[in-house]
Amino acid sequence: MIWLLLSIIVSSVIFLVFKLFSLKQVDNLTAIVVNYFVAGGLGFLLYGGLPTFNQLYSTFGLIALGIGFLFIALFNVMANVTQQNGVSVASVTNKMSVIIPIIVAILFYNDSASIIKMFGIALALIGIFLVTSKPKTDLQGSLIWPLVLFVGSGILDAMLNFAEKKVLLEEEIALFTPTAFSIAGILGLLYLIKEKRIPNKKSITYGVVLGVPNFFSIFILLMALKKSGLESSVVFPINNMGVVLLSALLSFIIFKEKLSKKNLAGIWLSVLAIFLIAYSNA
Repeated sequence: MIWLLLSIIVSSVIFLVFKLFSLKQVDNLTAIVVNYFVAGGLGFLLYGGLPTFNQLYSTFGLIALGIGFLFIALFNVMANVTQQNGVSVASVTNKMSVIIPIIVAILFYNDSASIIKMFGIALALIGIFLVTSKPKTDLQGSLIWPLVLFVGSGILDAMLNFAEKKVLLEEEIALFTPTAFSIAGILGLLYLIKEKRIPNKKSITYGVVLGVPNFFSIFILLMALKKSGLESSVVFPINNMGVVLLSALLSFIIFKEKLSKKNLAGIWLSVLAIFLIAYSNA
């Protein structure tokens, strides 16, 4: 359980850093690309080595490539959804995608599907919607990109779960994580070159600030899936809800963001959902 709690804490820090991006007017894309190289470099440094040629040309490398591609691609999709449909739509769509790895875990990994768990997951989805919803959320523009974000985010989580269950040994997690981040960084750099965008001092600084917790967020999530003793259909919803709750509370405390009655109702509903989902795995 300690790995799951650490995952929630570290992932919540990432949202606070993104909030700083907004306040400091940081160029998101260039900072994100820098962050991937920082996360990758940190991971290789801590691991003490690089992936071998044989690893890169195996399932290990193929899955790392897919996840790295989704890292950078979904960032651009999220930016598109945010611009066309609003921040709330992007946030809710991203978090609701947790249903995809849950379904995959139940269908393919023999996770339990008790009535209590299903009820808890249903409450979790409602709670996430309420916590992340903001006033004046207008669904404008095409629904295609929100759908792409929903499916893509769900596939990313499902691929991480697949990597943990079918591909990675425990000692390989510390190598796999920076490999995926480095691939995302290389793909992002190629895009920046194509767009002729150069990271400035501010985006480099905040990219470094983001890169450290970003590396640990994925590494710790994989360790939570491996060592928590909980089914993945329990880990993903609790992790998502925990991040939503903690980041909302920290934003309220640190940035004085207001919580509406709907947000507060979502918080209490999410707490109940976490209890039910955790109890279903007891």
